[in-house]
Amino acid sequence: MGVLLRICHLSLYRLQHIVLITSLSSIQPRPFNRNHNLKPTTTAAFQMEGAWNTNGKKASVADTFSQKNFNPWPNVAPDHYHHMPTDLAFLSQLGATAYRFSVAWSRVLPDCTGTPNEEGIQFYSDVIDNALANGAQPYLTMHHWDLPQACFDKYGGFTDPQIVDDFVAYATLLFDRFGDRVTYWLTQNEMESNCNFGYRDGKYGPGVVGGNTAKYKCLYHSHLIHGKVVQLARSKYAGKGWKFGAPSIMSYYTPKDPNNAADVAAATFMKNRDYGLFWEPSITGNYTNEVYTYPNDAASVVPFTAADAAIMKGTSDFIALNYYSAYTVDSSYNTGAPDGTVTSASSWQNVYAPGIRSVANDLYKRYSLDIHITEVGYATPGEVNLTSAAAVAADATGARQQFWSDHLQQVALTVADGVPVKALLAWSLTDNFEWWTFDIRYGCIAVNYTDGGAYQRTVKKPTQWLAAQLAGAVSPLGPLAAQKNASITVPGGSGGGTTPSGSATSKTVSSTGTSSKSGAAPAAAVAPGTVTAVVAVAAAAAAAAAVVAVL
Repeated sequence: MGVLLRICHLSLYRLQHIVLITSLSSIQPRPFNRNHNLKPTTTAAFQMEGAWNTNGKKASVADTFSQKNFNPWPNVAPDHYHHMPTDLAFLSQLGATAYRFSVAWSRVLPDCTGTPNEEGIQFYSDVIDNALANGAQPYLTMHHWDLPQACFDKYGGFTDPQIVDDFVAYATLLFDRFGDRVTYWLTQNEMESNCNFGYRDGKYGPGVVGGNTAKYKCLYHSHLIHGKVVQLARSKYAGKGWKFGAPSIMSYYTPKDPNNAADVAAATFMKNRDYGLFWEPSITGNYTNEVYTYPNDAASVVPFTAADAAIMKGTSDFIALNYYSAYTVDSSYNTGAPDGTVTSASSWQNVYAPGIRSVANDLYKRYSLDIHITEVGYATPGEVNLTSAAAVAADATGARQQFWSDHLQQVALTVADGVPVKALLAWSLTDNFEWWTFDIRYGCIAVNYTDGGAYQRTVKKPTQWLAAQLAGAVSPLGPLAAQKNASITVPGGSGGGTTPSGSATSKTVSSTGTSSKSGAAPAAAVAPGTVTAVVAVAAAAAAAAAVVAVL
């Protein structure tokens, strides 16, 4: 997904052995507990890669829908496909220890099933090797709303049972080709968003307006997919030590009137409904009662059988949480913006930093599983109207830096509460296509879309601040796998600066020589402001980017 969060407090906290400086008036680098870490980012293939029909890739439903409905559409996006080596060199320059990315199914299996596209396989192999070479643990997302158009044309996508077997075959390919280097697997990013916007409302690809009937067929198959993929991994690939999750976006709900018992009950109901819709099937094998009784949806829910429950139960090794927003709830389940929250460039995002602590605590008490915050981020209002240089040098109102200050403080408090937060991945690594627009800029690294096609990358000032705050931490995710290729991208020099010509001082990409099979990668210009500090990165298979923190 492509979204971000915000921040709002100040002072110095010492939590266990973690020192978080959240005062904007006295910011200094400080050491972290060597067993904790806050420094990764995230991306998604469709939002980041471009090259939509390059080297064997065929259209996804996201490509087809965007071509018909959006102008401009992301046929190039930030052109990560051709800038990948220099993009991932930022991981070491910023001290990243994790990187979440997604695989575009239609790049590796263009016809939905059948013969793999070896050039697409090579590209993602290079992504993994470059992440590892730059010190970042890969988090691989299998699906980020970009189903191959061929799957949809054959049988209608996620509303048809055939999607389950085809997805399992696709996952098997990923396990076979990348399982020697990937430990953390995310089956589907926000399956509920995919079903809501792609099959109920028709707002994103494939553009089906099928109402709640289509939504719940889609969700039914999505949960079965997660269960079957994990069961396959545990049986066929036993002993690999792989960990599985399915990221979902969870908001903080509060009663519109805290003194109104009906509002209080409705807010609790909505929270339990979302838990039940998102994570409960992969943990207990069924939805919660709130899913089956929610007035607007009850008649459309597809119930799980005992056989379904046996497939799904216990297939999440951790809670993968995307957190962005807070909402009030009244007795009729209407939602609104709580007092004191502010919006980002995304009008739906009501920024409330303490919500991340509340939600994480609640999820841990409910499920007793580690928490991996797989997305959090903020898009500064009005950033699109600034010149590229101004967007990098100035943080407009200071809102982005304040956002990260407040959210880091709340995550530190969450850890002090005893919640095992293992990762905090920021959305996103670079500016990207936010599903319908380039105007919402969540990136930790700015992309200049108006420089004649060079797509210059420059680290934003708040990212430099964030990196400095997180310097010195070590990831608890375990040792990195050995990269497969003999020759991969490594940043040149310790300062992460630029060559006289302005191109990044990076070396080669893959075992094929000077570039991967994705084609000769043009050097991404990296502005002199790049830092050698700390930020961890996670990328989503749709090809968008985010900054990650691992605790």
